[in-house]
This record gives sequence, structure tokens and C-alpha cells, in this order.
Amino acid sequence: MCIKFDEEPNEVYILQSTGVLGVHFKRFSKTIKNLGTFYNKLALRQFDFTRTNKHLEKLDAFIKEALGKKYAFKLNQLASRKTVGMAGKNSLIDKDRTFFCSELIAKTFKVCNIMEQSENASSNYLPGHFSSDKWDISLEEGIKVV
Repeated sequence: MCIKFDEEPNEVYILQSTGVLGVHFKRFSKTIKNLGTFYNKLALRQFDFTRTNKHLEKLDAFIKEALGKKYAFKLNQLASRKTVGMAGKNSLIDKDRTFFCSELIAKTFKVCNIMEQSENASSNYLPGHFSSDKWDISLEEGIKVV
């Protein structure tokens, strides 16, 4: 997920989950240098909607909890992980939660009310679900992909 901060308006950061660092931020300018080495291609999906303070507050709270979570992809989690209500009363994420790359994005979109809430667990979303060829993600009313 690409994010810009007011403090550095000319820089774009990527929120990602990788095997070595888990969930972390990385400057896009450093990521682009690795295009062809670690990444074959990058995809960008821009959403058109009014970003309210509520969206931004949820995003900020989620990121604070997600940073540092470990990377993991386990096929048996795809069927067994529940979607809603697993985290404690005051948290958005279980303390032992791990994230696969596309799972992190799906969970972020759900927490921030970008994706429609569904019974489909965030862990069921794979990178292909976010491709323009296979896009089949239901967005909340008033949000569209540009």
C-alpha cells in the first residue's frame, strides 16, 4: 500500500509485509531500485473517494498495531482464520497475528472501510485478487478504483 505523509510530501512510502522484516514501511524510491531483482512488476490501484478523518484515524491505528508483525503464509490458515471479532476489545489485530503481503492489504482495506465487510477472511486474499485482470473485490459505497 502506498502512503504519503505531510512531513515528506515528495516521498511515497510502501506499507508491506516481507519475509525478512515482516510488516514495515519502505521508501518507494528504494523499492524501485530493486525492480527486476526482487520485484518483477508493481501494480498500483488508486481509489477515488473522500478520505475522512475517520478513515485516516482507522488507518493510523491499524498501522501502529500492524508494524512489526511477522510475515507468514500458511495454506491451512486460508480455511481456518475467522474474519471479524478475533482481536481483543481495544485492538484491531491479535497480538500473535502474522501477515502475508496481500492479506495485509485486505485487512487494511477492511479496517478502513474501503472493502465491504464480508465473511471472506483477509487471509483468503492472494495477490491475484488485486490484479486488474481478476479484480473481484467489493468496495464500500462511494469508493471506486480509478
